[in-house]
Amino acid sequence: MRPRWFLLLTVVPLLMAGSCPHDRYVIRMRSVEDGLVERRLDWSREGEDEPVSGERVAPRLRAAYGTEPVVRPDGASIQARFASELPGDIWNSERINRGLVMRHAAPGGTTLHYMERMRGVDDPGAQWKKFTAALDLAVRILKAGVAAHPELADEPAARDRLIRWIETEFTDDLLSATLLLRDGFGHLIALAHAGFENDGVLAEHSISPGGRIADHELARAMLWLLDRGYLRPEEAARLNLNQDQFWETLLCGAVRKAAVALGHSADGPYPPWLDRLRHNPGALDDEILLPGRTALGLSEEALVAAFNVVQPDFSFGPQVRIEWELAVEPLAHNGRWEPGDTAGTLVWESSPTKPEALPPRVLYAFWVQPDEAWQSAHLGRTVLTGQPLHTYLAWHAGLTAEKRGEWDRFAGTLRPGPELIGQLTTFRFHPAPESEGNEHPTTAPVAQDEPLPGATLLLDALRTALQEPGAPDAEHSGTTPTLRSQGG
Repeated sequence: MRPRWFLLLTVVPLLMAGSCPHDRYVIRMRSVEDGLVERRLDWSREGEDEPVSGERVAPRLRAAYGTEPVVRPDGASIQARFASELPGDIWNSERINRGLVMRHAAPGGTTLHYMERMRGVDDPGAQWKKFTAALDLAVRILKAGVAAHPELADEPAARDRLIRWIETEFTDDLLSATLLLRDGFGHLIALAHAGFENDGVLAEHSISPGGRIADHELARAMLWLLDRGYLRPEEAARLNLNQDQFWETLLCGAVRKAAVALGHSADGPYPPWLDRLRHNPGALDDEILLPGRTALGLSEEALVAAFNVVQPDFSFGPQVRIEWELAVEPLAHNGRWEPGDTAGTLVWESSPTKPEALPPRVLYAFWVQPDEAWQSAHLGRTVLTGQPLHTYLAWHAGLTAEKRGEWDRFAGTLRPGPELIGQLTTFRFHPAPESEGNEHPTTAPVAQDEPLPGATLLLDALRTALQEPGAPDAEHSGTTPTLRSQGG
């Protein structure tokens, strides 16, 4: 059985592939009244010769949404509203997504933060334990195969030298090589998830073979292999032009190092059994791996499972499209913004890897929603939006519960008119009560000549709004003279 250590060079073009039969999920979300999120899912099966009924997924959808799906001969749909925790509704042999919408509200607006992971479990600690156990098993199999090799039976000293090399230098190199592969492949997937593959501005940095990012990871791997003696410069030059012989070339490098460990020249001649490994990659299975696992009493399935942990199954699962309908583009996101006439849509498209593969894809976005009714009633019009509103909400979120309550009560007393600016400029929090016998104040004194940060943000927003074309004049607003005469 051949470990799939060459996948870094071949699998990236499959990131967007979807030619095999697969599930197709289209999820649409929007914010609705009462702070809820409406989520609609449409499921279908693509790539099959005949339509697949939605009955296949109806029980899962029913359990996830708590309502009845609409089942069709060629698919299914379901819709419900959620407060914060979104349903686990995307499957690839098991649930592979978890989503949340988090909110923070203050007088004047709300910030929303959406996150969804396209894999059910993200546990690097458990994965690392599996990984090191699988590497240990691989080394044990190699050692057992070498110990059982008939052509080394009469050379115990050479056999012991080779086993010591496997236990030390080769084990260290195997760990480093597989970590480099996983890290490099994970880097490529993460960049694809961030949009490097599809963003026209970044097209020259494509992750596909020939793109700068893929070439960077290949160069990094080759330099490590050159450093460790598994490649020679002339071999690296050939692989840069044609990677078809990547595995065979690496095996030749490993055979050279094994020959040196046995006391032979790196350039040969080699013992016959090493020569067979060098010229026939299948001999590794027949002469080392199979006898090794047999000596350890392991099944082929155990061997495959071990190598799949070291180099997991990077095949891709369902095709997923997620859409958020929003009034304005979020302040930050990793999707694709598609503007419309009155609103826009934030879109992600994904084909999540199987649960044991890595890394998971995480979708995120955060945006703010001004409370237009509140701002009109208390500030005269909607003045705080976008990044300033986010900054104000971040300040509000950082207050203690007592101070948030005090600010909210104060903000509820604000009204448009000539007193508004003075109220915002002079408001201060009440001092925190001191514990008996406490000589040190619990809060630093607030300088009396500066408004609070939240008040300053509202003041700046009011100033900006009154400078805009069409802003109400002093006669109608009663605030412009005050704004011009008051400081910070």
